[in-house]
Amino acid sequence: MSVPQIPTPSEAAPSESFMLRPAPRTLRTVERNRAPWTADDLDRLCDLMARRRPIREIADTLGRTQEAVRTKAYQLDRLTGPSL
Repeated sequence: MSVPQIPTPSEAAPSESFMLRPAPRTLRTVERNRAPWTADDLDRLCDLMARRRPIREIADTLGRTQEAVRTKAYQLDRLTGPSL
């Protein structure tokens, strides 16, 4: 009984090549990805948090991810629990 050989990418038939490509990225890109927080950003974040705006709206306004906004709000002690 012999073990079947798996073709290498260079040996793969064109119809099999689709399995070798990475999946396309489905997350939207954020314009300020990993950009440092400016004083203006922090002021706007605090103002929007004080107005009790949703995290999604704050993230869209600041051009950052929701996770970045949550993390910075926790660092500034602006969030009190996971429900916000």
